[in-house]
Amino acid sequence: NPTTSNPTTSNPTKNPTSDPTAHPTTAEPSNDPTSSPTTPEPTKNPTKSPTLSPTFDPTLSPSLNPTTKNPTIAPTPSPSTKPTNSPTSDPTSQPSPSPVTPTDTTIKVELLLDDYPEETSWSIIDTCEGGGEIVSGENYTVAGEAVSVEVTVPPSRFMMNIIDTFGDGVCCNHGQGKYEVFMDGLLVADGDEFDAMESHFFGNCGDGPQTQKPTGEPTTNATPRPSNATPRPSG
Repeated sequence: NPTTSNPTTSNPTKNPTSDPTAHPTTAEPSNDPTSSPTTPEPTKNPTKSPTLSPTFDPTLSPSLNPTTKNPTIAPTPSPSTKPTNSPTSDPTSQPSPSPVTPTDTTIKVELLLDDYPEETSWSIIDTCEGGGEIVSGENYTVAGEAVSVEVTVPPSRFMMNIIDTFGDGVCCNHGQGKYEVFMDGLLVADGDEFDAMESHFFGNCGDGPQTQKPTGEPTTNATPRPSNATPRPSG
């Protein structure tokens, strides 16, 4: 008896004991297939339902068109700062101080008398055409008195005359007299020691004529001293 039921060396049976599969590819399958696939059954619907419409609606016009019909910052309907209804400070009702008109000239005479005031007199004359004496002083009685006279007149050329009837001025043997003349605040004439008379000119006539300078001596003789006047010491 052979050791195996089907020796490899023996001739095969002429016919298989049973009909083989037509084309077996693998080993003999299991008797029964699995009832269901090994992978789980796929879901009937997607896990997340898709959105019904796009997340962002497309613009109705091309992307290059301006996004707004008007500028992004609308201009203000009126100026940003409202102007004041009136000036910030009220103007003065009148200029201060009122300027002196060009036709006004102020002349001031400062006179300090000596010990014989009755001998002193003075005057200021407008020497231009149509002029004349504008101010004067005389008949002083107080020794050492300070006299101040001021007058405002149109501009002109003026002459200041001062007279001492005794002929020795207002300084310096019998008192410390002097005189000063100012025009518009500027000193234009001054003096103290002179003889019987002294004269000064100041100002301008413009194109008009002026009177001639007077002679160096008064037109009237020196008046004698009153009889009750204190005689001056000799020397």
